[in-house]
Amino acid sequence: MKRVLTVTISALVLSGCSWCLPPGTPPEGNIVDNIPQGIADTIMDYRSAVDYYINELVRETMLHCAGEEVFIDADRSTERAAGFVLSKSGELSGVKAGNAAQKKPRLISRYIDGKHWQMELLSSAGKSLWKRTITIRK
Repeated sequence: MKRVLTVTISALVLSGCSWCLPPGTPPEGNIVDNIPQGIADTIMDYRSAVDYYINELVRETMLHCAGEEVFIDADRSTERAAGFVLSKSGELSGVKAGNAAQKKPRLISRYIDGKHWQMELLSSAGKSLWKRTITIRK
């Protein structure tokens, strides 16, 4: 009895769920347009964006450049905030702001179209290690 039950359940599992599909052929193309929302679609106020960037940068600097100096390459509107984000994340990962004289990792911070704040961490070789864009709610 156990063997018959095991074989029956195994056959049902291996056959998949085709027995519960409706009859006929499926329509062409996508059935559901489910576009995943990325961080670029996230809307935050300025303070929440700063907190988010600190949390993200702690993880990324610990993975890629813990204890190193990082050059901040920021536009005028995000320079102060980028320095704050780097200093707060550096309290845990050991990174600190450095100068551009030597090849070092770079933290790029820019406002795009006056409403999207983008930050990117580049390796000393210029490879992108991390990049996020957040829409700032006014």
